[in-house]
Amino acid sequence: LLEDGVPLLAIVRDGPTVDSLIAQLTSLRADLSPDLTVLSDRPDWMTLATGPVALPAVPAEWVAPIATIVAGQFHAMYLTIARGRDPENPRSISKVTRTR
Repeated sequence: LLEDGVPLLAIVRDGPTVDSLIAQLTSLRADLSPDLTVLSDRPDWMTLATGPVALPAVPAEWVAPIATIVAGQFHAMYLTIARGRDPENPRSISKVTRTR
């Protein structure tokens, strides 16, 4: 459940679900005051955000996830650093798999 001021990351790319996503983001923005970060290649969609992040335009729709995931990974890394945590040492994940 979302509450006022909660951080929200939305990746908005053109496709069959974009109209419903834009409607949902517009509704959330009107009903709550989310700290909304929008990653998009369209400036008009980034106006919904309190923190817009421009994504590169892609030559074909199938390439979009590749360009988008890198931007999402950087967002997660810098958010972790801004919160004073170490992205290389997650608090509840061990990089070692123990076998018996």
